[in-house]
Amino acid sequence: PSNGLVTSLAEITGIELVTSHSTFGNGEYFAIMRGGGTIYLIQISISTTYSISMTEFDYSNHPELANVGGIEYDHTNDILYGYAFDDSNSGGGQTAQPGQPMQPGDPPLAYVITIDPSNGEVAKYTEIEDVEGIADGASAYDGASYYLKVRNSGGGYSMAKIDVSDFSISMSSVLSSTNEDLTSPSGFEVNVVTGIIYGYAWD
Repeated sequence: PSNGLVTSLAEITGIELVTSHSTFGNGEYFAIMRGGGTIYLIQISISTTYSISMTEFDYSNHPELANVGGIEYDHTNDILYGYAFDDSNSGGGQTAQPGQPMQPGDPPLAYVITIDPSNGEVAKYTEIEDVEGIADGASAYDGASYYLKVRNSGGGYSMAKIDVSDFSISMSSVLSSTNEDLTSPSGFEVNVVTGIIYGYAWD
């Protein structure tokens, strides 16, 4: 960060699409990528060898779900938080990319999920109600709460705050009620000491 120097550490082979979904904690870097038509959870352990693993997402317990996005790593419990869509009633269509619902069709149901990084197993929890979409790159985790920027069904945007102890969700419309000259906030990262989320937005 002091001079912008980019250093190659290891090659991730067989990848044809890199998404905007990634997270880091306690020496472990995770990202969602696609290779050979398969969507993988990439895990890179930051050590002298930079070991790389590619794990396919396992939806066997929830086959109605697809397109995991917004991953955030809880290194204390070695679990990833995220969201996924139930596209079974969306009328079909083509997948844009991981983390996005099928298009066209009715807005699919969105759920808070966890992913076990050891085997890619996806577990479904609370439905994120009354939303039409979830923004890429607009997630954060502070050790107790998981945050997402969502597009409301009636218009405008909200911040969803998910308590990871019971996966209850509270919504704040602050994204659409203050700084009205700014739109599309994203790129979220949280200061775990102050609880402030940083990002960017457009004027």
